[in-house]
Formats: sequence, structure tokens, C-alpha cells
Amino acid sequence: MSEELRAGPVPPYGSPIRDAIARGDLHEMRALYQSVKPAVDELEAAIRRLETHGGAREPYGPAIRDAMARGELYEMKATAEAARQALYNIAYAPVTAENEAHVRAALADLEAAIRKVERQGD
Repeated sequence: MSEELRAGPVPPYGSPIRDAIARGDLHEMRALYQSVKPAVDELEAAIRRLETHGGAREPYGPAIRDAMARGELYEMKATAEAARQALYNIAYAPVTAENEAHVRAALADLEAAIRKVERQGD
């Protein structure tokens, strides 16, 4: 490994955590905890989603952005319909209240992308 890579920031997990515990530095341990907590929370949420929904991907968020990036009309339409069904609790994991505004905005972007692709096909 090059010296430039070794000189970069130390990841706040593994050895740094064990070292902070060994030193007994409460301030350092709390700082490390705060730096990893958001990632751990996100990981736990992803685990819960997969356990709850059997590994099914939610039809919004990354799925919408991925479909838009690929630009495949049928995939975008299917993803838009899946997101609508999730918004209205028809199918899939329902959209939570805290995610609703984001899903609606992403769905609007997806619907605009669908219209754009459809216009290009005319």
C-alpha cells in the first residue's frame, strides 16, 4: 500500500475502537461512537428491511434513481407503478410518513423522465 493511502484518515472502527477502549479514553470513545453511529443505524435499518420484507427491494429511493439512470422506459414505468402502490399501501412495504415527501418527489422525477423518454420515441 502506498504511503499516500496510509497517511489518510483512520476508519473509525476495528482497531481504532479497540485501541480507544484499551486506552480508556472516554472522550475518544464517545467521539468514535458518534462518528460510526449514523452508519450503524443505516445498516441496522437495512437489515430490518431485509428481514421484514424477505430481501425485497423497496420500489422507491435507489430503485427510482437507478431506473432513471438506465433510461429503460418499461423499467421506469414498472418502478413508478410500484412506487405508487407503495405510497397507497396497495402492495410492497408501505412508505413511512417520514419518507413520503422524498418518495413523492422521486416519483415525480421518475414520471418526468418517463414523459421525456416517451416524447423522444415519438
